[in-house]
Amino acid sequence: MVATALLAAAAPAAMAVEENGYREPAQVLKDMALAPVTPSLVFDGNYTMRIELTRNTFISLAELAQTELRLAGVRFNPDTYSESRRPGFSDAKLVNMKNGQELSVTGLPAGKTIWCAEFYNDDQNILLGVREDDGIYLYSASVTDGAATRLTDYRLHQVMSSTSYGVANT
Repeated sequence: MVATALLAAAAPAAMAVEENGYREPAQVLKDMALAPVTPSLVFDGNYTMRIELTRNTFISLAELAQTELRLAGVRFNPDTYSESRRPGFSDAKLVNMKNGQELSVTGLPAGKTIWCAEFYNDDQNILLGVREDDGIYLYSASVTDGAATRLTDYRLHQVMSSTSYGVANT
């Protein structure tokens, strides 16, 4: 009897939702949810240059639908040798901290996700782990022109660390 009364009370509310259809939240809430995320920064050894990485705000549905295994509390994609459900970065640019000059990193594949970045020991180049459809590959870019090239056709194994450049079996 109580269940029937609850269903009867909930029915008008459910019908109201159906009549009105999908409703979007207020613009203030949408702006907060879709606001740009603070970039991640990587500094060179002398703090004269930095890599500014633009974070992906959300993970795509296609990525969420990919194969996922769990081992010792770690979720990973066995096809790409990488953690799953990690948004990564969509863009990288080099910033000269003395004069503020910015230089975009170019030469990366379309649809890529930058997984990690750091400076070489000589601070003249940067290393980038870039996730493509079948795995993460190692790229190098010059700090003078930002042009990136793939260093190897071997996939990287990046399940446990975002900056380890271990090569996975292919």
